[in-house]
Amino acid sequence: VTLNNGVAHGMAALPGSKSRSCGGPELKNRKLKEQAIAFYNEHDVPAKLEHLLNQLFPSPPPDLYGYMSEYFRGLSKEPVVSRLLARRSLDSTGGPALEVDVHCIVNGVEKFVARASTAIAVDPQSSDQKAPTGPDSQQSIADPPHLDPLESVSKQIGPALKGTNVKDQRLVDEKMQGLNSSVHPSAIAAVSMAVAEAASLLQTVPLHTHLLAQYQPLLKSKYSLP
Repeated sequence: VTLNNGVAHGMAALPGSKSRSCGGPELKNRKLKEQAIAFYNEHDVPAKLEHLLNQLFPSPPPDLYGYMSEYFRGLSKEPVVSRLLARRSLDSTGGPALEVDVHCIVNGVEKFVARASTAIAVDPQSSDQKAPTGPDSQQSIADPPHLDPLESVSKQIGPALKGTNVKDQRLVDEKMQGLNSSVHPSAIAAVSMAVAEAASLLQTVPLHTHLLAQYQPLLKSKYSLP
């Protein structure tokens, strides 16, 4: 099977477009078709379709569209973080916790992927704590107060991670560590855990396997389970 610009013309055909004898709509439709052809060719769509069609025939797979889905999934971009949603919750002991949802762009569509939570640690630098006194007061005054955990996720971490490859845990953690010191540490922990969980689910591998692949080069000894 060979695809050429004739197929691209067919792909670019507009529903309801009719040939007219003079200018106007006919010229506009022709320009749209030319733009569509250029777009498809720029992204190598005809060649990719030609390769797929040649794989499907003369020995078609039992699940035709499932096979096609897998083929195009292999051509898709890596999933990236699109947004983070945070809320307060309770941990197993009834203490305050932070719960974070990770949404990603997967195969061109935004999806909820994973959720994780962590206890909210007592924060001596929280903005609602009393000003410290004593020998450590000067150091504490020099450090800005931490934002509320929810604000840390929505105003700092979320924008910083938007568009980041969800499978690159080291890059995710580095970006969070590079934020200013007002980010609440519990927010960093919750987001890191949620992103790691999202990556492991998208790759259909255990969480420890995903983390091992990320950090194995940094380990001084061979990894083994206890």
